[in-house]
Amino acid sequence: MDDFGVRPKRLRRRAEQPAFPPPLGDRAQGAAAEERSFAGMRLKSVTTPGEQSAAGLPEIAGVMVLSVDKDGPAARAAFKPGDVVIDLPGDAGDTTQAINTLEELLAEFKSRRWRYEISVRVMRNQAEMDLRLTLPQ
Repeated sequence: MDDFGVRPKRLRRRAEQPAFPPPLGDRAQGAAAEERSFAGMRLKSVTTPGEQSAAGLPEIAGVMVLSVDKDGPAARAAFKPGDVVIDLPGDAGDTTQAINTLEELLAEFKSRRWRYEISVRVMRNQAEMDLRLTLPQ
C-alpha cells in the first residue's frame, strides 16, 4: 500500500501536514477594520463579503452600525445595530452622496454639521429606509 504516491520522506512529511493560507477574502478586505463612535453609535466600514451579504448590499461599501447608545442622538433617530449607512440624500431629493467608508461618512457629517439635522439612508433587513439624524453640536 505504501508503494505509490510521494516517495521521498521529506516530501511525505510535508504532504501529511500541509499549511493552508488564510482565506483570501478576509486578508484582502482588511479583516480588522477601524471602529469609531459618533452621535451615540459605534460604526465601522463594511469590509468583507460576509458583511455585504448579511446586509443585502450590492457591493462591499457602506458603514455598519455596531451598537447604539440608548439615550444618544442615533437612538432618537431610530438607528439600530446592523443598519448600514449607504448614502446621504440631498435636501432637494435629487442629489445623493454615496457612502463607501467610515472616513467618508465622518467627513460628510463634519461638512454638514451646520445643518443641525440631516437625512441618512440606511439598509435595514435588506430594505432601504431614510432616517433624520440630529448632529451633535
